[in-house]
Amino acid sequence: MESPLTENLFSYGSLQNESIQLKIYGRVLEGSPDMLAGYRHETIKIKDEDSIATSRTANHLIIKYR
Repeated sequence: MESPLTENLFSYGSLQNESIQLKIYGRVLEGSPDMLAGYRHETIKIKDEDSIATSRTANHLIIKYR
């Protein structure tokens, strides 16, 4: 049985990065591999300097419906 404080979160790209998790959630999350059927990965270049500084890259994964 799940704790009432447990939330399910599907993440990809920078949300899997421990430094991003620490900044957003204040801790490193536990997880397991999964997939989202019918979607594919693409890369975009972001311009937000704070996001680039935190993730250490301007290139971020997104998902798009096929």
